[in-house]
Amino acid sequence: PIAGLWQAAQAVVGVSIQLLADVASAEAGAPAPKTGPTPSPAKLLTWFLSLLALLLPSLGSQLQSQAQSEAFVHDLLANLASRMLSSAELAQQEALTLKCVQLLPLLPMEPWLQKACLTSGAIHALALVYLRWKRAAAGAGKVPDTEAPLPKAIHAAVCGVFADNLELCVKAVDDTFVSDPFV
Repeated sequence: PIAGLWQAAQAVVGVSIQLLADVASAEAGAPAPKTGPTPSPAKLLTWFLSLLALLLPSLGSQLQSQAQSEAFVHDLLANLASRMLSSAELAQQEALTLKCVQLLPLLPMEPWLQKACLTSGAIHALALVYLRWKRAAAGAGKVPDTEAPLPKAIHAAVCGVFADNLELCVKAVDDTFVSDPFV
């Protein structure tokens, strides 16, 4: 059964990456493929991320092994999460952004996975999402509520990535985004 879950997770990540590429093409001005009435890309991605949120906890032992899961983790973090969180069009979809952010704490925080979160750009993307959220709240004349679901999820994800990994924390000290008070 674990092999089937592993294949399902890989398929969901693959389809999500392709859908994200389609969204990027549309952002660049390329016409979207006509396939009849379909749910929006944001809605589809939200569904796919919900599936991943159900699958990832069951795959903890496989995800701990870098040899078994390095390609999958790279696709998940660099090709899906980082790109999705950096997408101008998808940035407006708070439910989708929240789903994406909530995936990171579902990964077992092995040192190699923590490093992958940083090197993939996922942490930078989280910092940008937080800064966009904070700017949007200030632009609306509101005091940013750091207890709202999105900033809370970002904080949990960042804490998980750096938890109990002094080497990664030291490496990240020189990083521009780590100097942000929230991070």
